[in-house]
Parts: sequence; structure tokens; C-alpha cells
Amino acid sequence: MEKLPELIAGLWEILDIRVLCGLAVAILFFVLEIKIFRSYKRKNRRRERAASLGHVVQAMRVKTWDDDTTGYSVDSWFHARYVYEVDGRKYTCRYMRKVTPPVMLTLYYLNNPKKAFTGEEKESRFLPVVCLVLPILLGALVLQLLGVV
Repeated sequence: MEKLPELIAGLWEILDIRVLCGLAVAILFFVLEIKIFRSYKRKNRRRERAASLGHVVQAMRVKTWDDDTTGYSVDSWFHARYVYEVDGRKYTCRYMRKVTPPVMLTLYYLNNPKKAFTGEEKESRFLPVVCLVLPILLGALVLQLLGVV
């Protein structure tokens, strides 16, 4: 208990106002990123364009299988083949996901019905890394500009 005031005084020597400014900038940018990206919903422009053109079809599952031969693996990929019809012609679509394929699947196409897609977004793997590193870099930049580092 006697060393507590000495410890606090030593901590204040390490954390001067310039270091606190750098930490405050990093924390502020973390909070801003959380607020911005929680309310940000990416638009699927391909799906919106296909829907506006009326190029939406329902496909029926005709065959399904999975990669797991034992029936116990949670890492198994499910495959399915779907058939859909556009202007009297039949087309097929393949499905491969980690979840059981639905019986009916909504597909979209832009110009060519052979190139139908499900309209699901692929998640960016680059954006979360940038969101994590950017505030740290900005805090380090402030420390550099204030002459701490």
C-alpha cells in the first residue's frame, strides 16, 4: 500500500499528455468505425438491377448430395443441382454451401439466363483488417507527430 502513490506517479511519467492524445485518437476512431459500420448495409447492385429488369426465377432442386461419407462431419459441403425455366428453355444451376440446400431457390440473371446467381453477398475479408489496423495507425501517427516516438 505504501508503494501505490509511487506507482501512480511512475505511471503518470510514462503516460504524458502526448501519449494520452494518441490513445484518445485511436479509441475515438475505433468508436467511429463501430458506429459507421453498424449502420452501413452494403447494397447488392447486381441483384437490384436483375430484379428491376424482371430477371428473377425460382429454381427447383432435383438432386442433392454432400461430401461427407460418414454422416458425422460438420465441415461437409452440401451440393445440389437446380433446374429453372426461362422463356420455355430449361437451365441448370449448381449450389455448394455449408448448409443444407433449400428445395426452392431464387435466382437472378442480368443478360444471360445461363449465368444465374443467387444474389448472396460475399463477405469482404479485407475490410475487417483495415477497420482494425486503421485506428492503431492513426494513433501511432499522432504519437509520431507529437514527438513521442
